[in-house]
Amino acid sequence: MGHRPSFAEINLDHLKHNSDFMFKIANRPRFFCPMVKADAYGHGAIQVAQTLLGPNLSHLGVGLVEEALQLREHEIRVPILLFGMFDSNSCEALIKYNVTPVISDLGELVYLNEKLSQNQKFKIHLKFNTGMNRLGLEISDAARVRNFLDKHKNFELEGICTHLLNGEDAGAENAESARQLQKFFEVDEKFSDLPHFRHALNSSATANLYLRDKNAKKNVPNQIAELGARPGISLYGGEVITQEMGKLDLRPVMSLKSKLAMLHSVKQGEVISYGGRWRADVDSLIGVVPIGYADGYYRSLTNSGEVLCHGIVVPVVGTICMDYFMINLTAVAPHAKIQVGDEVVLFGKQKDKQILASDLAKKVGTISYEVLARISGRVPRVYVTK
Repeated sequence: MGHRPSFAEINLDHLKHNSDFMFKIANRPRFFCPMVKADAYGHGAIQVAQTLLGPNLSHLGVGLVEEALQLREHEIRVPILLFGMFDSNSCEALIKYNVTPVISDLGELVYLNEKLSQNQKFKIHLKFNTGMNRLGLEISDAARVRNFLDKHKNFELEGICTHLLNGEDAGAENAESARQLQKFFEVDEKFSDLPHFRHALNSSATANLYLRDKNAKKNVPNQIAELGARPGISLYGGEVITQEMGKLDLRPVMSLKSKLAMLHSVKQGEVISYGGRWRADVDSLIGVVPIGYADGYYRSLTNSGEVLCHGIVVPVVGTICMDYFMINLTAVAPHAKIQVGDEVVLFGKQKDKQILASDLAKKVGTISYEVLARISGRVPRVYVTK
């Protein structure tokens, strides 16, 4: 656990449960690619990848070349898809470590072709921009890309994909996802004679298709039913935006915990922390928690955050510091013997109460992805199965 009392607890049983659940509701696709980019959304890419290895998994998805190489250096041998862009300097590493790039620009194929030896086969996926307007080949480039592949036989087309900008409307008629998928299937026709995976479904799209028909894509058009899935936030139990919130059997994987480092009896009228932004209305018991904004706990939660101590929701008071913040334990004192070393849960479960990462996200105006991914590397990860 390290020397500090603050840590992120990662429940690997919950991770495996979520992965199995998403695989099931995606109709057990041949292409199932858990996303482990950004250190598996802050959960630890190596441990997450090792936990997810099994018959359901076909690929792992990363965003950076460095993330792919880290997995390879830790003996992760399953196919790895690089969804981020790369330049000519990265090609040798991709080839050497057998990392499959998702091509978003024709220039990437040119870079790779210059590095591949004669008759060396190399798998690629093609990504087409159907409306997200971030990464991806333009649909108008499809003929040029096909001509390039026909001319350069080194490349083996393994997959074609796109990225939905609004997975919440997946499965609904005349919705943005439907328009994107129509474009996607039209461009895919140019490569129909080449066997390949087709994938477009993130966590939200997978969940909404399932919730709309309750039969895991069985009542949607065959083309959509055969699409592969790339689950991200759902693996980690974060909030998946659906039309029927609460209907998904997903379990939070990360809990952020600490312990009381110090207690102060503060008199009425005294202030707490930098700038004196909180003043005691009555004599109060204040606890010091050794974790702060350098660890990823939002400074904007000053005087608005809440944590759990002795199973009671207590407020954050005073300005949140780089390494510490303070909580008002006055309401807890009549119900429990409070002492240094008592557990404090920033998000997670304690007794019968729970604070979710999505609860923090709502308070600071963001999404659970950011709450999880921003927990810094100086917070130890402790892996449990229970």
